[in-house]
Amino acid sequence: MFYTIRETLIAFKRAPLLTGLSAAMVGLALLVVGLFGLATYNVRVYMETLEERVEVVAYLRDDATTEDIVNIERALTALPEVHREDFRERRERSRGPIVNCPSSVRSSRSLR
Repeated sequence: MFYTIRETLIAFKRAPLLTGLSAAMVGLALLVVGLFGLATYNVRVYMETLEERVEVVAYLRDDATTEDIVNIERALTALPEVHREDFRERRERSRGPIVNCPSSVRSSRSLR
């Protein structure tokens, strides 16, 4: 153990610039690994929040009966991935989105 420390100090006295550069490179490598880990964590967190905000819109035919609508609602709510379903009549759909989110209001207005 003492031999290693002694040789390290002797090498530092012989070539201080090279020793400093090698220590800086090790530090830089650790910084890059840390930044990659942080970016990976942020992407995972963002994907989890994105999964929660996914909305799917399905339109029924005009000749769909009430029984068809009830069967579709039951089938959708039976799926474990579906947290909430919302049925709107044709008249209500033209008013825009129910959720009062500025980004969805902007995008729905651009579609009109």
